[in-house]
Amino acid sequence: AASLTACAESSSFRAYDDLPAVVDVVALGGSNVGGYGIGGESDAYPALYAWNLAQEAGVETRYVAHHTLVDMSNRHIREWNDMLLTDGQLRADLEAAEVVTIEIGVHTILLQCGWYTSWTVECLSDAASTLADGYQQLFETIEQLVSDDTIVMALNQGLPRPTSEHWRDHPDWEAMKTDGFEAWWKGLDAAAADHGAIVIDTAHMALDTEPDEYGLSAEYTQPDNAHFNAEGHQLFANLLAAHDTIGPDDTASLP
Repeated sequence: AASLTACAESSSFRAYDDLPAVVDVVALGGSNVGGYGIGGESDAYPALYAWNLAQEAGVETRYVAHHTLVDMSNRHIREWNDMLLTDGQLRADLEAAEVVTIEIGVHTILLQCGWYTSWTVECLSDAASTLADGYQQLFETIEQLVSDDTIVMALNQGLPRPTSEHWRDHPDWEAMKTDGFEAWWKGLDAAAADHGAIVIDTAHMALDTEPDEYGLSAEYTQPDNAHFNAEGHQLFANLLAAHDTIGPDDTASLP
């Protein structure tokens, strides 16, 4: 099951009746947020979450996504941070948001280290350090833009299954995990905790039954084993709903 690594205390859960009549949900991320391969951003997990919130809470939700499918490119965390400082529409959307979701990180790994078959411990460690610093700036800027009661949730991206399948028998695998991947995810945890955000730990969802596996099983992904299928998007929408501190605490209902 996914776990919460940084979260407000349960006493701060917000009742449905305390929500405004219109709830703005803003999503930041890559191709999964853009709904790659499933019809577009309106079918992606943050949009499903926003729709479900409207149904459960009896409010209207306005959903806006800022994602990398608009230009079909990888986006380094430095570019995200530049956009947060200069993109007027992005800043305005965040200023209006009641809920913000974030799925950012793996593009920085790809841009600094190349395709997964060419990764090295040194490059992954350097990228993790870059991400740790970048997350601090990202969450700090978002915290400055949003209201005090805005809920900010980040998902720590796992690894597509071909990655672990390629490396798990390699002598560098243990160092890759500790110095690269776990350092990356710890950097996200630390930055989120420093700025009052929630992290949903999706990278370790399979470890109870599949040691050394950091990716979703095939039932939740498209044939590329990286992008979510409809079931994967619904799973992640449910994770957001379970951890958003709105309404009843239903994290216990997760698989």
